[in-house]
Amino acid sequence: MTSTRRPQARAVRSLHEVLAAARALFAELGVDDVTIDDVAARAGRTKGSVYYHFASKVDLFEAVFLSEHRRLVDAVQTTTEGLDPETALRSGLATYLRLVAADPVAAGITLVQAPTVLGWHRWRECDGGTFRTSITAALVAAREAGRSPSEADPEIVADLLLGAVSEAAVAVARDDDSEGRAVAVIYALNRLLDGIFRAAG
Repeated sequence: MTSTRRPQARAVRSLHEVLAAARALFAELGVDDVTIDDVAARAGRTKGSVYYHFASKVDLFEAVFLSEHRRLVDAVQTTTEGLDPETALRSGLATYLRLVAADPVAAGITLVQAPTVLGWHRWRECDGGTFRTSITAALVAAREAGRSPSEADPEIVADLLLGAVSEAAVAVARDDDSEGRAVAVIYALNRLLDGIFRAAG
């Protein structure tokens, strides 16, 4: 049993080291200027060990992207636990924008590089599904509680909000004053949400 666990532990450690090295290099140089050799050297591994985990640089980037995205999603979900639907929606979207402003590496990988490297459709498939589901669920719950207009389709409203927030997040990530831009975007977003929820009154 022990002899089996040791190779597995080494493989997991190798994977984490490769991902950490790739994350740092993608942030520093951009995907186009990073090679598998670069990643292997930064991780202190052989080129073959990188290819053991990933078939290509794009596969490696996608793994880094998914790791960063999962971290952002987990942080957002932590801030919304136990909140009513409207407050959860406002808090979750604001938290996401603040995280984008505070973590330029995550923002650069998930918002700036990913659409180009993965292609728009794959990026939206990876990035939009979780947030879209959460936004839709919050809007459905708000409608059932009488806090949003019953005639507004929650899925359509969720698509509109997700599109607006995605574009705003890219703008935050690219802005020299990302934190200031995030504050302004959150204010505008809350006024937009005021209109959605007020319409139920």
